[in-house]
This record gives sequence, C-alpha cells and structure tokens, in this order.
Amino acid sequence: MAETTYRNNCESRYTEKIESIEGGYCYEANRSHYWGPQELSLFFGTNLYRQSTPEQKLALNHLYWVTQYNQTAATEANAVLYNNVTEGVFSAVGGFGALCSELSLETEQEHQHIHAFHAIGYATRKALFGSERIVRPRLSSLSATSRRNTKNSSAPPSLLSLKIPALNWTKLQDEACRLMILKLSSGGGSCSYSDFLRSQQRSGKPIPVQRAGLLGQVVPASLSRIMTISFGASPFSACFFYAIRYLANILLKNYEHSYFQFHRSLERAGDFIPAPTAISYYHMLDESFHTTTSQLISQDLYKEFPRPTAYEHLMANLIFYRGQQMMLGGLSAVLPGIFRSDSTFILPSTRS
Repeated sequence: MAETTYRNNCESRYTEKIESIEGGYCYEANRSHYWGPQELSLFFGTNLYRQSTPEQKLALNHLYWVTQYNQTAATEANAVLYNNVTEGVFSAVGGFGALCSELSLETEQEHQHIHAFHAIGYATRKALFGSERIVRPRLSSLSATSRRNTKNSSAPPSLLSLKIPALNWTKLQDEACRLMILKLSSGGGSCSYSDFLRSQQRSGKPIPVQRAGLLGQVVPASLSRIMTISFGASPFSACFFYAIRYLANILLKNYEHSYFQFHRSLERAGDFIPAPTAISYYHMLDESFHTTTSQLISQDLYKEFPRPTAYEHLMANLIFYRGQQMMLGGLSAVLPGIFRSDSTFILPSTRS
C-alpha cells in the first residue's frame, strides 16, 4: 500500500499546479467572483450577513477562505514537524523505506501548501484592508559586551575574575524528558528513538515544538516538548500521531469538499474558476494521498509493533480527547462548516 501511494503521489503533479496558480495570483482578477458556495462565508445565516451589500458578501466569502486556510497552514506546519519526527522512528526501526519516502514527499508538499495559503491570504487581506505593517518586537536587554563592561563596585574584584559556566537548562530539561519517556515507552530504549530527534540532540538544538495549529493547541505549551518526544520515542506513539492527523484530514474535507464540488460545477459550466477555488481543488486531491497514509499507519501499521505501555495509553487518550474537544466542541456562527466554539471571536467586556 505504501509503495502504491508513493508512486501515485509522485506522478500526480498536484503540488506543482498549486505552485503555478499561486505564482499568477492577483486579487483584482478574482474579487468579483465567489470562491465557494455562499454558505462558506463569514457570518452566513446571521442578520449581519443578510444586511450586507453584494460586494460585502463577496468579501465575506473570500475572508472565509483566507481564515480557514490560515488555520490549515498552521496545522500543516504541525504535520511538517511530526512527519519528520515519526519518519525518524520508522527509519530507526528499519524496513519501511517506501513509507519514509512517502512521508518525506508529503512534508515537501506541505511546505508548498503553506506557502500558497499564506501568499494568497496576505494578498487578499492587503487588498481588502489596505497595507499591513508587521512590527517585530525588540527585546530591551543588555548585549553580552555591555554586560561585560558594566561595573559592579559592590562585588569583590576576585569574583569579577571568575568564569562560571552557565547551565543550559533547556538542554537539561530535554535530556531529562527524553530519558524518562524512553523508559516509559514500548520502544524499550534508544533503538527506536527518532533519528530526527537524535540529530537535533547531536547538533545541540532544543526539542522542536509547535505553538499554533491543531496540535500546537491540544496540550499546554509546558507539555508540548513532552508530546514531541513521545511521538519520537516508540513505534506505537509514532503511529498514534497519524490517528490525530487522520482526524484533522477528515475535518478539512468537511468544508474543502464543498470547494471541490464548486470547482467541478464551474468547470462543467465553462465558467471562470477563481484561483483560490482551484487551489482548494488541487489541495484536496493532494491531501487524498496524505489521508491514505494516515489511515494506513493509524489503523494497520501499529499492529506490527509492541503493544503500548500504560504511559502510551495515557498520552494517546489524552491527546485524542483534547483533539476532539477542540475540533468537535461546538457549532460556529462566525465560521459555518466547523465544529468550534465562537468564544474565540467574542471580545472581552470593557465594563468594570
């Protein structure tokens, strides 16, 4: 199955089509057309939408696309990281060459998807709202040179001459987490530890984590390092990542299939197809390979490895439960077609 998926994915060329469409995107050429069904518009079905002008309804339809694919880009950034982490596990175990090649190809495709979503989203927001100013915060701290030149008259001269090595607390925490999780996982040691994470460790880099996207929000920031190491600590946990990725794949199709059908209806009628609609169409075709991979690993491949330990059971249930809470936790009036609470969009009260 992995060999067939990899071969078909290599031959598909859908990613190249997305790249080509993105390169020629101009909002003015697409602004007078709906990019999807009217139901896929911000605030559709509310009084605000009903009172909007035809031009405003078009803008709300476009902004729905931008908003949804901005979130999709963040979640695909999760996939880029954890594809690398879990591919490193399968590589360390050995015997999964075709699967590793498919995961590596999917990671390359995700990079291009993210680039296209961000480029079109930025161009659309800029056209609708005007130029955006990106302010990069500056940290007001002393440089190493200025700290060395700062005189402390109260300190004895002998202490100023001492060179005390600074402890790298992040590295120590990473190592402690790694040793603890390897002990608790079914891999039974470093033989199945992710080659990707092992390479990070050898180069002195901290354990990579995600703060945005689906998996960046599933656990608190303080536990994100533990989740990354867990996915890379054993074959079972590596396979479990694809269960949560499969859930994300299905929820993406919940609204992307409407864009797919919209594209087909325009194509059959010989009508103009907006660039974002075409990108959604080819993205769904591209992601069909990713969905097949997620299904294969999460439903079948895990059976080939040792049974999960109590720790792995706990982590899997916790992450999947939190994922369901986030992705299936309500109905939105702001973003139709998703099962999220609107509390994120409600401004806090200014009353004292």
